[in-house]
Amino acid sequence: MGFGVLILLLTDGNLDGFRQMYAFNRSVGLPTALSQVEMTGADVEKLVPLVAKMPDIAHNPYTITEEMLHKAFADLDYYNQHQAFKENE
Repeated sequence: MGFGVLILLLTDGNLDGFRQMYAFNRSVGLPTALSQVEMTGADVEKLVPLVAKMPDIAHNPYTITEEMLHKAFADLDYYNQHQAFKENE
């Protein structure tokens, strides 16, 4: 669940909330990387279209697109490698 929250925070653009949750996950041993939840990039490619069509996604105050979800996964991967976000964010 904590891993999914990281993705949702990134999708939402809530970088402060993401940093707090990321630090918490690490402090208590919760996953912060795809490999820690036994997923690969290929798994993300299969997962994103399913997540984008989940009924509870419709309850958000804005549309969540597959592109937004892909970006969130990519941002998380980058953050895991660099402990920072790309300069243009």
